Formats: sequence, C-alpha cells, structure tokens
Amino acid sequence: MHWLNWSKLSNTKDKGWLGFRKMFNEALLTKQLWRFIFHPNLLVSKVLKAKCFYNSSILTAAPPKGASWFWQSMCSVRNFLSEEIRRIGDGKSDNIWMDRWIPSSEGGRILTTKPDHCTFTSVDQLIQGKCWNRILLKNLFCDRDVANIIKILISLTRRNDRWFWPHAPSGNYSVQSGYKVLKRRQEEQAKKPVRGTESSRNNQQAEVWNFTWNAKVKHKIRHFIWRCLSRIIPTNAYFFRRTKKGSPYCNRCETAQESIEHILFFCDHAKSVWNLAPVQWDGLEEARGDFWEWWNMIRLATNEKGDKENAVITANILW
Repeated sequence: MHWLNWSKLSNTKDKGWLGFRKMFNEALLTKQLWRFIFHPNLLVSKVLKAKCFYNSSILTAAPPKGASWFWQSMCSVRNFLSEEIRRIGDGKSDNIWMDRWIPSSEGGRILTTKPDHCTFTSVDQLIQGKCWNRILLKNLFCDRDVANIIKILISLTRRNDRWFWPHAPSGNYSVQSGYKVLKRRQEEQAKKPVRGTESSRNNQQAEVWNFTWNAKVKHKIRHFIWRCLSRIIPTNAYFFRRTKKGSPYCNRCETAQESIEHILFFCDHAKSVWNLAPVQWDGLEEARGDFWEWWNMIRLATNEKGDKENAVITANILW
C-alpha cells in the first residue's frame, strides 16, 4: 500500500516531507532525453523511436495508454527540455513563428504576431548572403525581436539546424546546468506573493517541521513523529478506511477505533505509560484529540521554557 505520492515525498523537509532530490532526478532524466535526441543511431534510440514515436518527434509524441515506466519518465521531463532548448544552424528547418530559435528571448519564440498574408515561414528566408536582412526584419518584427535576432551569429559553414542548450557555453546539456535551471525556477516560484492567512499558516507549519527534524533524538524516532504528523501510521482505522477490510477497533481495549490519538493517548495501555512517565506536560490534555495540535503545543512550551530535555523524553515515550 502506498502511503504518500512522490510529489509530496520529494518536497522539502520544512514543508513536512522527506526532501528527496526530485530536481536532481529530473536533471538526470533530462540528460538521457538529450542523449536520445543527439544520438539517434544508438540501438536504444532506434528501439525507442520504433516503439514510441515512429511517425513523430521524441519531443512531441503523445505517450500511449499503458506506456512503459521508462517512456513515461522520459515524457515527464520533455516540457522542461523543450522550453529551454533552442535550434541554431542554417535555419531551413526552423519555423519563424512556431519554433524556439532565439537564444536570448524568454521562451525562445518570436514575440511579434504573424502578419496577415505573410509568406515567410522558415528562418533561412530572413538571411541575405551571410548576414541578416535587416530591412526585412524591421518590416516583420517589433524592435525587441529585431534586437534579439541580430544578436544571433549566422553559421558561415551553413551547417544543418541542431538543438542548442543556452545555459552551457558548449551548447550541450549537462546535469549540473540542468539542475541550476530547475533550482532557479523553483526559487522564482517561491518568490510569488502568498495571501496573509496562508503565509502565516505556512510559517507555523514550517516551524513545527523544523522542530521535529531538529529534535535531538534518533532518526527513527523523528521519522515516527513525522509519520504521526503526516497521518500515515498503519492503524486499524486507517486500514479499514482504505481497504474496507478487518475491524477499525483497537486490538488491545476493543472499545474505540484505533486512531493515532487513541494509540498514543486514550488507550488504557497508553494511559498507564503516561502515568509512569518521568515528565508531564501541564495544560496539554485538551489538545490530545489532534496529534498535530498536541505536538505544536509541545514545541511552544519547549521554546517558552527552554527545556528541550523534556521534549526529547516525550519523543522517546511516543516511540
């Protein structure tokens, strides 16, 4: 049984998850996709093309229903790669209005809307001899597009169009440069403004998670508390809700449903353990109905009194 999906597990620890390196994995996958594009004669590239995108491109082919895990993984990073790569060369295979061929432009595409009855379609039609046709550029495009196009150096050897990764001097994709782009995107996303109440709630949650992960206890205990806070402890009530099998009631007392709070606080066995505990928290009984609220009050009490030893003892008792 899957307890949590990958998108949550790969999020950062201050947001309540395990911080798996999702971006690094995406950068590695993108490297493989780049390899298939630049080395179409490899056996694996030929097999993949014959099976998955025989009549189309690896960047545009739609994944069929029931596609293999490998092909689905490749498709998961296609948008990232196609949004960042550009095409350079003689311009014969680049569409002026559709393709990403301008390295210095955000998105790589022309900003100008295609004029009515315009017959120019390929980039090579904008070239006159070995330089850009500036008169034509000014007639077709806005000033910003013209400035970006003029910056592009025209190939003197008239080589065929090829993909170019603008974030590396060599033009070739690398895991390091891909990771940096993904990281920058994440930082830009994080800078977006958040509503006041939502921001306050997120800050409190981050403080709870940081308190949990920084607790001076064994890692298995921190992980257990994380599971309690994330409500993914395999209790009878949880199993019954997911599978509709078995009984949701506690195996020890058989008087109430076996929830996280029942196991840790309300079961007769749990009560006897807390009565013998060397540490007591005053005023927290009312919060025992919700483990998250109870643990948050432990955090607040610890910060107020500066007594982290009691929090450590409590964590060990929970374990």
